[in-house]
Amino acid sequence: MFSPTELLKQYLRDAFTREGVPATPENLRTGQKQRLELGRGPLRILRAQSSGRFLLDEHTTPLTDRSSPTVIELQAAFEAFFNDGVFDRGRQSLEHLRAHANEPLKLLLGAPFGFFDRGGTLSPRELAGALDQSDLHAELQRLQKENRDELRRMGNRLVRQHPALLDEMVDALPQLLGDASEGDEPEDDDGIDEAAPDTTDSENARVKCAQLLLSVIRGRSRSLAMQRGAPRGRLGRALEMMGTRLPPTEQMQALGARLVTTGHVRTLAQLPRTLVMGAPVWFDRFRRTKAPQERFFTSDVDSWIDRKRVSVDEVDVMTLTMLRNARLLLEANRGHLVERSRYDWLESIKDFYLPQVFVDEATDFSAVQLACTIELSDPRLRSWFACGDLNQRITIEGVRSRPEFDRLSELAGRPIAMRGVNRAYRQSKILQELASALTVDDLGLGLEDSGFEEAADLPPQLAEDCRGANLGAWLASRITEVEKRTGYLPSIAVFVHDEGEIDSLVAELGPRLAGNNIPVAGLKDGRAVGDVSEVRVFDVRHVKGLEFEAVFYVGIDRLANRLPELFDRYFFVGISRAATYLGVTCEGALPQNLETIRSHFETGGWAN
Repeated sequence: MFSPTELLKQYLRDAFTREGVPATPENLRTGQKQRLELGRGPLRILRAQSSGRFLLDEHTTPLTDRSSPTVIELQAAFEAFFNDGVFDRGRQSLEHLRAHANEPLKLLLGAPFGFFDRGGTLSPRELAGALDQSDLHAELQRLQKENRDELRRMGNRLVRQHPALLDEMVDALPQLLGDASEGDEPEDDDGIDEAAPDTTDSENARVKCAQLLLSVIRGRSRSLAMQRGAPRGRLGRALEMMGTRLPPTEQMQALGARLVTTGHVRTLAQLPRTLVMGAPVWFDRFRRTKAPQERFFTSDVDSWIDRKRVSVDEVDVMTLTMLRNARLLLEANRGHLVERSRYDWLESIKDFYLPQVFVDEATDFSAVQLACTIELSDPRLRSWFACGDLNQRITIEGVRSRPEFDRLSELAGRPIAMRGVNRAYRQSKILQELASALTVDDLGLGLEDSGFEEAADLPPQLAEDCRGANLGAWLASRITEVEKRTGYLPSIAVFVHDEGEIDSLVAELGPRLAGNNIPVAGLKDGRAVGDVSEVRVFDVRHVKGLEFEAVFYVGIDRLANRLPELFDRYFFVGISRAATYLGVTCEGALPQNLETIRSHFETGGWAN
């Protein structure tokens, strides 16, 4: 089960435990931690010890709009850009090989790759099927071995002909390598093992120079075959130092031609991997493209690109694209869902598949985030459930309407069945009426009575111009009234609109309740539920899933000014946490858009 917050995860763990359902950390996860685990692990989106490309910034974003519909558009635009670009590259390699490869290789590329010729949108399923029908991987391994053997022969011959060459390179190694941050001009990886030629000297510097020597021969051979200029960077410096001490041009041209052919064969053979693991590199290209920049990104996106930074929404976009393509590749050969495939990177993704996936508070997730959880369900079952209340979305990026769930069906590739829950929260009748008056998304469910029978059906209380000492006194009076009416101290919570308000409110309220031995606890960061014997003060962002006999919502007018887009959702969440007693305070007056519910409140307290 996926939860949007740590606090709700704890609540779920306790609820499952009461029902006898195992609730281990492996079974209960937050979306944030799952994003990090996938991004740093099998998808290699985020930097880790030995892999990854980007640094995640969880607090800011280069997106102009983080709403769920816009992030859906961003994901669709990137997936089209990415898939089309990768397939275009494969088509170019296929055309080159059809024109320049030998006859056996041309025959190998015949019928299985005919789907490239029809044009239009191509599917990873077709690609996987073509590779399963061909013997392209075996041909690639044969070509790579030939190239590797020839490169080593040329390197060994060069060292024997010029015994002092490696010593000269060792002496000049710092200058040859240059700045550690400097990279050579990009070249296609041809899978050649850059092992040193056969020398008896195993010193580290000498081995580095032998590897550099092979890289120079390979780079120069490729540039000759492709009629390009000489390599730059460290390869260019080493090439300049070697001068005329190079293998004959004819030999390098012949090797270069084989390297180019091997590169195109490798491009085709590795298209499945590129369609998944290539997403981070292509996302960099996508962000540099004019149309996406104008449509989705702020003016400082170039700074994000230069610093290799991404926001959570961008990671979700890449994650969904990669997981979808991985599933489509697997569905082309469903045997790979049971048996091991030839791809280690695909097996690493399969390790994250789950037999059954549940999402709690689904409306706090974007449609793209929800689609990522769907892609984590085992493709053999595609068993996925989610629950949530559109009235209780308290995130900007969360799902806002029923049509977004319809769009989620498109992202999932199969329809999602919708079922309404028409049982009201466990509240007194008068609080249910208030909640109904605040409903912002009428789904036409016709809420039934919750069946909660409580002798006290008391009106919610409102206090305006209430702050500082007046606020502390008002809260203390209402809390002692609750204890007097119930005969004990029930579960009581005070909600504030910002984490920074907790300590000052505890300091103001605590001494006023100390005379009755009522402790007041401030609970921060959404990491603890606290104890029922305390009056607990929470940031309202962290109270989803919790339930209290009495709730006091402090400074609702300040929340309205601070979060106008989400204010009504937070207010609904807050009041729906109360079973019997509800109090609301304003530092000034009740917000204008709540005037329609003023008649539901009284101001005299619950003493009578």
